[in-house]
Amino acid sequence: MKPRELTIYSIELTRPLVETFPHFHISVDCGKGTYIRSLVRDIARELGSKAHLAALRRTRQGDFALEDCMSPELMGNAKHIIGLLEDASDQVHLEADMAEDGEDKKA
Repeated sequence: MKPRELTIYSIELTRPLVETFPHFHISVDCGKGTYIRSLVRDIARELGSKAHLAALRRTRQGDFALEDCMSPELMGNAKHIIGLLEDASDQVHLEADMAEDGEDKKA
């Protein structure tokens, strides 16, 4: 891969290395287009070692944050509830007559 300029706002070691060695856990706040796998490789090279990415968890993408997301379990429940509401809406017919001035003709 050709070197290119990117933005890294912060890199933080999230667990003490003495607890996780030979693994390390980092949190990276970076600009778009950053390849985390390449970043891990580059960190290892700077340390005179080799490394690979064992796990990756995206916690934020633009304005969307992981803590604001719905779990798969809740998503399944939400789909079920939406389905029930859609079924119910097929059975309910609301009627309202509006006068030209916006006032209801029927109460």
